[in-house]
Amino acid sequence: MEEQYDIRFNRAEPSSQQIAAHQDFDALLAAFESEDEQDNGAVVVPMATRGRNFRWLYAAAAAVAFLIFSYPIFKNSLFSPAPNQEEFFATRPFVDPPATANVPDLVAEVIVDPEQAQNVALEDGQLVLSSSALFRDRGKSIGKPVQVHYRQLDEIADYFLSGLPLSYDENGQKEQLDAAVVLDVYATAAGEPVKIAEGESVAVELNTTINNDGSDYRLYQLDTVTRRWIDAGPLSGSNIAQAEEWPADLPAVQAYRQAEADFNRQIAAAEQARPSNNLPQRPTPPQREIGNNPTLELDFLKQVALASGSNVSAGDLEDINDDGIWELLPETGNVDLRAFNVEWESVRLISMPSGKYELTLINPQRQERLIVRPILLDDGNFQEAQRRFEAELAAYETAVAEASQSTTSEVDDIRSARDEQLQVLEAEIMASIEAMPIEEQQRLSNRRANFRFAISSWGIYAVAKKIRDLPSLTSVELSSDKTIEDDDNARVYLTDGKHKTLYRGLVRKQSTQLPIRAGDDNSSARVWLVNDQGQLIRTQAETKEDKIKLRTGASEPLPSSATLLRQRLVLE
Repeated sequence: MEEQYDIRFNRAEPSSQQIAAHQDFDALLAAFESEDEQDNGAVVVPMATRGRNFRWLYAAAAAVAFLIFSYPIFKNSLFSPAPNQEEFFATRPFVDPPATANVPDLVAEVIVDPEQAQNVALEDGQLVLSSSALFRDRGKSIGKPVQVHYRQLDEIADYFLSGLPLSYDENGQKEQLDAAVVLDVYATAAGEPVKIAEGESVAVELNTTINNDGSDYRLYQLDTVTRRWIDAGPLSGSNIAQAEEWPADLPAVQAYRQAEADFNRQIAAAEQARPSNNLPQRPTPPQREIGNNPTLELDFLKQVALASGSNVSAGDLEDINDDGIWELLPETGNVDLRAFNVEWESVRLISMPSGKYELTLINPQRQERLIVRPILLDDGNFQEAQRRFEAELAAYETAVAEASQSTTSEVDDIRSARDEQLQVLEAEIMASIEAMPIEEQQRLSNRRANFRFAISSWGIYAVAKKIRDLPSLTSVELSSDKTIEDDDNARVYLTDGKHKTLYRGLVRKQSTQLPIRAGDDNSSARVWLVNDQGQLIRTQAETKEDKIKLRTGASEPLPSSATLLRQRLVLE
């Protein structure tokens, strides 16, 4: 088991003179030999005994030297504490899967043609590639199929397996990201990296499920060099579906539905009453005679009367066609020419689009329907009609613009009031749902979300937002029959059941530090422990006497595949 401790001491090392004083074996030998020749009646030590004394002295001197040199080592191993939580994770890889053998089957691969613009289907979304989006180093043409490798993660179990950290450092302030979805994507060709071309970008579209209104989400990119998430800016777009299956008997839901219907009726009424609906008809430009179409002359003031059902008056006809010459258009179809020899009592004239008219000749025995258009044969009359038309058209367009602006402003005001009121009512619905059991809350607040953004380089991206009101770290005790030693380096992973995030902790002295409050509803929280041996430790959170404890059970090997581990974590 490898430990990486960063422990420093300021203790002074012994000098060479101090070490030599303990290693001067010749001086010790001379002292012993001088004692052998003394004549003061002292007992002479036999050579055999003297040899044994020399061996003891040599051993003592060696022991002293060993202690001098080994003291710093013994001090480190015997007295230095294990690294704390912050120190431990600082020495670990930033992306730190609890079991690397389980990670590969999270990665998918799609083969694309780099010379073709195409949409690349992801697990639940797509990449949009232009024909010039990809290139090799130094701008070389690829000339072979490209493998796009990706992981799309949007479940807590996937975040756990991948080892992605979701802590966020903002100017030294520790935050936590609520990640709706994460995309890890890169490309290769024949084993060589393929980059996104300079000045190009790849459009990304990801779908997932969230349990909030979808506001405040931004794009974050993981920088593995500086070991932190970088705020990459706002998303280019998003679509958040309305939460489904709101309880119909909930008073807040009933108020929401009623307000929504009332506002929609107001909008429909405003659009129906827009002044442009009451404007006069767009003026018709004068026409000259065209080709070989037959013409007829009708003087509505002297020859025939306008029948009921006409949408123009005799006075209008003076402006429309003072000459009374009408061109018969091909839309009329086959016409019995004998009709022009019949005496007609009246005509019905109905204006149609594009300056055309429906002309119906009427007498008691029969009716003949024609499609005609007024024409002007005299150049002077045509020029005068053209000037009159241009003045009438300018006045008409001004009136339409004013009416449209007035109606648009009114409708926009209604829509703005509607959105504001519905937002308040939706907050009341969410407050009512939050009073329900946590499992029911999650079911009712889930909604599908579509997020869109663009990237100019491959990497790991998260659609996420910072968690507001993040609880401060709380000491959580471990309660178990078997002590979890500090040397086990047991990592703790917590999901609070309310956000798509994962908190990391470390077991030290049978406790850990986690952002969790004893007074909150933690019934949906899940805690997992993994030790250095890659074993998953059964864990159950309990709240007793305003304190949170983790009751740990037996340990077991992590499942051999990501799919099995996902199932195991969900059941935990």
